[in-house]
Amino acid sequence: MRVKLYSPRHPLHPSTCSMGAGGLWMPFHCDDPRTGRWAAETLDELFTYETQGQADGGQEQLVEIVPILKLLEESGRPVSDEPGTDNFGDPEEWTKDPRLHFQRLSIEKLFQLNKVNRFRLPFKHELIDAGYRYGHLFFPPIVNSPLMLAHLLEEASKTLEEVDVPSSPADETREFCESMSDVMDLAATKNCDAVVNCTGLGSRQLCQDNEVLGARGILLNFERTELGRREPNGDEANRKDIAIMAESGPWASETMPCYMIPRGSRIVVGGSYLEEDGCQTITQEERAQLFRNAFHLGIDLDKSRPVQQWVGFRPYRPMVRCQVDPNYIGSSIKLIHNYGHGGSGWTVNVGAAKECASLVQEALQG
Repeated sequence: MRVKLYSPRHPLHPSTCSMGAGGLWMPFHCDDPRTGRWAAETLDELFTYETQGQADGGQEQLVEIVPILKLLEESGRPVSDEPGTDNFGDPEEWTKDPRLHFQRLSIEKLFQLNKVNRFRLPFKHELIDAGYRYGHLFFPPIVNSPLMLAHLLEEASKTLEEVDVPSSPADETREFCESMSDVMDLAATKNCDAVVNCTGLGSRQLCQDNEVLGARGILLNFERTELGRREPNGDEANRKDIAIMAESGPWASETMPCYMIPRGSRIVVGGSYLEEDGCQTITQEERAQLFRNAFHLGIDLDKSRPVQQWVGFRPYRPMVRCQVDPNYIGSSIKLIHNYGHGGSGWTVNVGAAKECASLVQEALQG
């Protein structure tokens, strides 16, 4: 099958949502029942990238395995310190993958183990005072988003029949298609038999799909190697980076999560999940909240300042639209959609793409 890639914006343009994404592999605000399968297939590929990166010995890897701690409030139930033991209701299916080493730990047990692990954790008394009494600890891949996008573009340039994108991320001279009819007309000029629509939030206009919504996210980026830490007793020697997340309690909520993700050369601090919020800048109040998040998660703000702030819009849809468009089944050019992955783009992209490729083959054979 011969494939052509077209985009009116360079994939590394700052407006590309995946450029700023934290890159953490973890199903997040993607409610489609296919998410588990897609996430597992993506996980397989990300672990392959991580192994290759270790072998190459490069300073910045495309994928890095980083421990993550998800902070949880007291549940009133007994806590198990044994991996795989379920005391908090049925775990999500993805947590059962043995490669993730998923554990449910009390904060007491977490800090006992940290005498060996030496993760950069928040202060124990601050966690307990805030009501966080246990957590989930696991070891997922984290994608270096800008580096991976550049890598994928390079691979596409080597293997695809045509890569028709602007010459640089700064080039904004191309006009966007206004409708799916414009897209299909463009496909006809390129002698295509099928179109795969991966326009994300743009599908709200192109497809007149009001189910796809922008879920606004805000981030601060810090330089990872120069970051000052609020280490207990100033003990920073040989400590390891860890991603930390809370979605409840005094530090966070479902719409304003508190998290810190080591990603490549940066530490990403967030965030928000605000559906249908179109503000393209970070407000003063939000910036203050992000600084509070950074402080809670152990960053010394007297020694560290952000080098970048970022706003992006996750393309959320109640059900990912990964399907053959029935309106074009009888057309000479078939239309297949693949958009609406919410906050799980780097978590499900490989699995969703494989399913989409199968749909293309079925549509052309049918």
